[in-house]
Amino acid sequence: MPASNFVEAQVLGHLFGDSTWAKPTALYLGALLATPEDDGGLVEVSATEYDRLRYDPSNTNWLLQADGSRINAAALAFAEPVNDWGTVKALGVFDADLASGGNLMTYQDLDDPKVIVGGGALLLFQPGALTWRMNDY
Repeated sequence: MPASNFVEAQVLGHLFGDSTWAKPTALYLGALLATPEDDGGLVEVSATEYDRLRYDPSNTNWLLQADGSRINAAALAFAEPVNDWGTVKALGVFDADLASGGNLMTYQDLDDPKVIVGGGALLLFQPGALTWRMNDY
């Protein structure tokens, strides 16, 4: 799970500096058309009906696994696509909704990119389909 430069700076300031970083009270999943770099390259779906999907931090929403990773406990579905969205290649986790912008916290590539077309299938992730971990182990 790559962390954005924003998160890296917050964690390093918290661990080694004088700052304290409070975890966000809300998390929003964003559908990305390209894998971002730590310092930019963010290309998010821009269809009129699209919005980030709120799924807040909690042990109930994100289940702890034996290897220390977290998985989604519930099915997560984005808005019904009215327009073509393109090929969703990655998901990003943000600390604010699309209207507010917020900060990209982390992101991950999808194993199977999803082509989303107007009137077609929802961008949907069944329980356990999303796994977040800090390292590949």
